[in-house]
Amino acid sequence: MPEGLPAGTKPDCWKAVYAGTPAANAAPASAEVWACGYEVSGGAFDAMQRARAAADTVKFQEDRYLVLVKWQGGSRDLVTTLVRALQKRLARKS
Repeated sequence: MPEGLPAGTKPDCWKAVYAGTPAANAAPASAEVWACGYEVSGGAFDAMQRARAAADTVKFQEDRYLVLVKWQGGSRDLVTTLVRALQKRLARKS
């Protein structure tokens, strides 16, 4: 389970780790992505509202999924691209 989730209902969570060098002479970048599925979208919404904020972390809800993305290195543009791709992919599952 990812850190920072509120106590209570235990969702089904999956973790993915992305890593690489975004461009020549750039520092390595990595992102840890947790996707947590709740029984209903209201559970994901409540968890998103109550989840602790953390540095270099983005959280968002898409239907019944709460997604937490924690990154190291890389640019904000790379993180934004990853988050948008995840949002699109989850929107198709809804």
